[in-house]
Amino acid sequence: YEVSDPADLELGPSLAYLAMAEGDADFWVNSWYPGHNRWLENELPDGSKVGDHLTVVGEQMPAGGLQGYLITKSFAEKYDIATLDDLNDNPAAIRRYDAQDANPGNGVAEIYGCPELWTCDDIIQSQIAFSGWENIDQVTAGYDAMFAEAVAKANKGAPMVAYTWTPSIYITRLRPGDNVVWVGVEDVLDDSNPLGRERGEDWDQRPGTAALSPDSCPDAAERGTCQLGWVAADILVTARNDLLENHPAAAKLLELVELNVVDVSMQVVAQDGGEDPVDLAEKWIADNQAKVDDWLYKAIAAHSRTGEPGEETSATIGYISLGDAVPFVKLVSDGIKEEANRLGVNLIFCDSRIDAAKALACAQYFAVRGVQGVLNFQVFQESSSEFCAAHGDVPVIAIEFSQPPCQTAFMGANNRLAGQLGGRAMGKFISDNFDCDYTAYVSLESTAAGAANRDRMGGYREGFTEFCPIVNERVLDGADRTDPASTQMTNLLTVLPGNRIVVVAINEDGILGAIRAAGALGRQGDLYYSGQGTDSGIWCEIKNNDNYVASVAYFPEDYGKILIPAILNAVAGRSLPGQLFTDHRVVTRYNIDDIYDTSNC
Repeated sequence: YEVSDPADLELGPSLAYLAMAEGDADFWVNSWYPGHNRWLENELPDGSKVGDHLTVVGEQMPAGGLQGYLITKSFAEKYDIATLDDLNDNPAAIRRYDAQDANPGNGVAEIYGCPELWTCDDIIQSQIAFSGWENIDQVTAGYDAMFAEAVAKANKGAPMVAYTWTPSIYITRLRPGDNVVWVGVEDVLDDSNPLGRERGEDWDQRPGTAALSPDSCPDAAERGTCQLGWVAADILVTARNDLLENHPAAAKLLELVELNVVDVSMQVVAQDGGEDPVDLAEKWIADNQAKVDDWLYKAIAAHSRTGEPGEETSATIGYISLGDAVPFVKLVSDGIKEEANRLGVNLIFCDSRIDAAKALACAQYFAVRGVQGVLNFQVFQESSSEFCAAHGDVPVIAIEFSQPPCQTAFMGANNRLAGQLGGRAMGKFISDNFDCDYTAYVSLESTAAGAANRDRMGGYREGFTEFCPIVNERVLDGADRTDPASTQMTNLLTVLPGNRIVVVAINEDGILGAIRAAGALGRQGDLYYSGQGTDSGIWCEIKNNDNYVASVAYFPEDYGKILIPAILNAVAGRSLPGQLFTDHRVVTRYNIDDIYDTSNC
């Protein structure tokens, strides 16, 4: 694609959504939701709404937009101001502020807000009415001019309150903890629409909190969290429907791109310092090449899947299943079969039933059938060289477990990241609920899985120790299947007392075994669980078992959508990235219904 320079069409939200709806622009990567929802409701001359022509895509920076009010630090300290309510209720502070603001002498502290038509100006005015701040009002003008005044005042120690957001260059000039601090609100604006504005109920900012330290937000000293009064905005991509429908590769790329708030902030600072944005972007891509390659490959794969269902490809592909008796594997297999059928691939399926000898027989059978490529889902890495020799010199994509020396690419979990996600969720739970006072850390592993086990369970430890130390660790090997896990956990629980036992596992089969053991011994309430995979057999436990803390989803049902196009590209001689990762998401009882159908639970 040829993409225009963003500087050629630099628009604020009031025009950006209109430009997309009318076909003058195709997509915008600076949508701040829920604040920008109002622009989707505007009506076009033909009677349709702007939002009828647009779609919000992907998860570019969920909760990436921190918003709030900054106040001159020395002023806040002198008058003991932690919230804008404190300012409003302090006559001496109001007099000091009013003496040098935009309209001195009127008895009102005028804070720097937002330009008209930015939506945040309406939210600020609604917050003022909602909180009953009779001594505070908002200045609405050009933002950069207001901000320059705010910086000058803060640097002199003069009273000043200004609305701002991150990631932005602004936060490098008004620096929380240095010349300013975040100032909170006592009551966060809800959906009551105090001014009776159109769609004002959508400006609900609850919970309106952020994990900031008391050094940068004095309000956090008493609450334990900073009540900024603004919901953290999701910074997402909005695109024209016809772009997404007609260009599946572009649509997939926009869906996949995820950015780190810190990286974006650093880019903003560097650009403000005079560095060329193209150079900055190219450097970021180089520093994140594996991630970008994965995005691009999946985007290309999405394009390749637009052929007619059933269209003959003449490719013969062999697939060795680890064992379809395992629910996670069955989902992978079904997805592969469905995509192969859709694209007309001649798929030769062989179930190894978690047996190295059967897997070798599958590879030998593939050689007889003359397969042109192999998808190999095997845990037996020590036998991989035998598999390679058996099926011959054809492209190989290893699934979940590396298969040296012949693999062309690896497809599956980002094991280190997946483990870290589960570990963080469990560690935070133990920290929040028990102040890290727990009995033991039990890790259900499978050393036969080699690097996958090391990375995934090592990631668990890394994520967990961000919140709590590991104490009394017990590692149970070969506990990746329900029956062995149940047996080993039964043996352990007979000698391990305590009612706060952390159990983490390489997969959900191990967790199911641990749950069975705890139930048999009448210790259901003593164990707290986190597993990997989120296959359907664990959904009801996640939803209904209060002790199931978090699972990490791999979406195995979608593996085929990546694997079949990838192996076809490899057979055609096209290069592949070395690693093709699935997406991961933490799943808890609070969000599982948003992801899966648990109506049977």
